Amino acid sequence: MRGLQHVTPTTTIPLLKSRSTAPDFEFFKKFEERFLILDTCMRIHVRTSSTKCSAGVPGAAPAPKMALAFDMFQNFISNMSLLALVASTLVVGLLSKLIKRIKHDKSHLLRHVVITGGSSGIGLSVAKQIIEKIKEEKVEVARITLIARGAVKLREAQTMLKSIADEKGVDVSIHVLISDISNFKQVQTIIKPEMDKFPPTMLFNVAGTSISGYVESTPMEMYEKLMSINYIGTVNVTRVCLPYLRKEGGAIAFTSSAAGQVGVFGYTAYSPSKFAITGFVEALAMEVLPDNVSVTIAFPPDTDTPGYKEEQKCKPKETDLISDAAGLFKPDE
Repeated sequence: MRGLQHVTPTTTIPLLKSRSTAPDFEFFKKFEERFLILDTCMRIHVRTSSTKCSAGVPGAAPAPKMALAFDMFQNFISNMSLLALVASTLVVGLLSKLIKRIKHDKSHLLRHVVITGGSSGIGLSVAKQIIEKIKEEKVEVARITLIARGAVKLREAQTMLKSIADEKGVDVSIHVLISDISNFKQVQTIIKPEMDKFPPTMLFNVAGTSISGYVESTPMEMYEKLMSINYIGTVNVTRVCLPYLRKEGGAIAFTSSAAGQVGVFGYTAYSPSKFAITGFVEALAMEVLPDNVSVTIAFPPDTDTPGYKEEQKCKPKETDLISDAAGLFKPDE
């Protein structure tokens, strides 16, 4: 569940820790061991818990709901390894036959890297790694463009990255664009003109947000908001950059989630928005077959980002137990 899944078999730069398309049985062994701990915690919690948090609305949580959730989790864990094995075998086997291997010149890919959600979290971490790669590949002319909604954080990230580049002796231009990627007009008027001037060679779709809660207590507008930012925002930026990537060759990396592979308790608003990205990526991978464009999708676990901190404000106890068992990772991991 963790790392990158290459939808098209390519030689893209492994900027994030990746795992083989073959099933990692050691990973699933550890995964199962950690959920045995969750098993014990759930049994204790079923007998002792009587409160919950649902989208900020406190109330009573009857033990039967917790017990039912526990039974569902047990069934989920017992089938996780088999499901992952079958899914990875089918998808990788099919796409391997359909898609030819694309060779990329790394120095070309690093000429202009565009990162949405680049002001913090995983996006900012990717930008730092890009600087390292530019140094390693000795790219003479390089550009990084960060896209986000918050002007203050964007400027802070820009200053930080410039300082890192100067310390490492890397000649790279760091630029920022203040834009809400879920707003089609803003993408067309702010981002597209910049891409016209400086065609992108690599795109990292990282921007996203999250919320957790019980389905009936999660406001309907939150379902719409998460789909708009996580899915539509990703599609908006991809559509703007794709013509240039088709023309010159390049790569696109998408950010889904572990909850975008398997539905998780409390994520009825979040999971669908990430599942949508997975479907978009798989369809796009087939569409760009004739072009020198590679497509990659990442399924990161819980990561210590501003979005994760916001999510904790109203997280159901059941979701908390799942998260605790899986662990919390840092953006640089």
